[in-house]
Amino acid sequence: MLIFKIVLIIILLVFNIYFGRSLFFGAPFAVSTPSKIRKMIKLLGIKPGEKMVDLGAGDGRIVMALARAGALAYGYEINPFLAGLAKRKIKKA
Repeated sequence: MLIFKIVLIIILLVFNIYFGRSLFFGAPFAVSTPSKIRKMIKLLGIKPGEKMVDLGAGDGRIVMALARAGALAYGYEINPFLAGLAKRKIKKA
């Protein structure tokens, strides 16, 4: 019975940390794989100079892929950690 209570507390704690943080930092971050990004770009059929927006840009990988394809890409992210990471990755690229 004690082990059950401990396991239940751990599960509730993990659930609260994972989903509770979305109240302050937006939805949980999900990584897009390079192959999925290539498929997205191909399906979009981007022409040079088109404007594209990525809402919930995360770490900026889709924004950078859109820019490489010739689009004027803009990314918006509410999570300050991910926004800073995206800025750093874009400056580095």
